[in-house]
Amino acid sequence: MTNELLAASPLTTDFRPRSFQEALQFCEFISKSELVPTTYRGKPADIFTAIQAGAELGFSPMQSLQSLIVIQGRPSMYSDAMLALVQASEKMEWIKEWAQGDVAYCETKRVGYPESYKVAFSQADAERMGLAKKPGAWTQTPGRMRQHRARAFNLRDQYADVLRGMGITEELDDVETAKHAAQVQLSVEKGDMVLAKIEARAEPTPKEDGAGQSATVSESATSRDAPAPSHRQADLEIVLKDLLREASQFKTVEEGNQVLMRAAEIEGVSVHNMQLLNRTVAGRMKVLKSQQS
Repeated sequence: MTNELLAASPLTTDFRPRSFQEALQFCEFISKSELVPTTYRGKPADIFTAIQAGAELGFSPMQSLQSLIVIQGRPSMYSDAMLALVQASEKMEWIKEWAQGDVAYCETKRVGYPESYKVAFSQADAERMGLAKKPGAWTQTPGRMRQHRARAFNLRDQYADVLRGMGITEELDDVETAKHAAQVQLSVEKGDMVLAKIEARAEPTPKEDGAGQSATVSESATSRDAPAPSHRQADLEIVLKDLLREASQFKTVEEGNQVLMRAAEIEGVSVHNMQLLNRTVAGRMKVLKSQQS
């Protein structure tokens, strides 16, 4: 026997899925790992979408998960990953980024193009877009966020063939936040419209008095003369209790609007109960808005 040492070849393992079924198993498996970003944990469908989008850009599965984020079903890329992808394409000759006051600049020179291309993004731009006071990075590191925007506009304008229409995560996240805020406002307006409808339905009804003059029957007077609660009233209380529970637990703006619309269609619902529902829905909307921020 000899003591000859055999040179061990390096272990190379390729975990790229080779079929649709393997991709599903792969996504399900790694969705349970703490090594993937928190936004992907327990979401194999989002993982699959990100991996597919990344593959079209030349990313490996794990690179895709580190570089791409799915926002409302649309894959997006972090600004730093976007720059890395363009640089790796060897279509960028050089890049310069700097700031002057509250204005961020990004200038690049594409290979084969006669001139460089410069983009600026200012604090005034951020204010016009409703970003300046957005909680989080825009209030904590506004300079960095302005630089992300200037870079993204430059790269998307000059290297569309490399990025293939991919948006930046920072921008899509801002768009979704603004859209959600608009939806919340729309829901509040709908709630006011529904409440007005209920109030109109509950207007005092004129009644002829003994002298032939029109008299008004107040809600308190009718309530004093009202008979004992009927089965229909008991059913109405159950329905309203269910609506109040839904109004405090819904997860989307659309679901909140549906609660209000269902309440508007109920015959016999009082203004007081509708106001209570409206306040409950508005409170839940504020919670959802804070979670989005």
